[in-house]
Amino acid sequence: MDHTYYFDGNHRMISWVIENNEIKAEQMLVYAQCYFHKVSVERSKYIALHVGIFWSIGKFIKKMATK
Repeated sequence: MDHTYYFDGNHRMISWVIENNEIKAEQMLVYAQCYFHKVSVERSKYIALHVGIFWSIGKFIKKMATK
């Protein structure tokens, strides 16, 4: 099954979307206020890439464990 992964980030939040032909999972995470504007946009996108990948792996493992 093919999945498409999109991610984005800025000074205040990160977000990611994972979709296939059947479902679309969207997630968004807002940084704690003390971190606003302390993370560059480039670094925020890097964080979003990795958080989204590990989130989806965890979701897949949990889904497989319940079958």
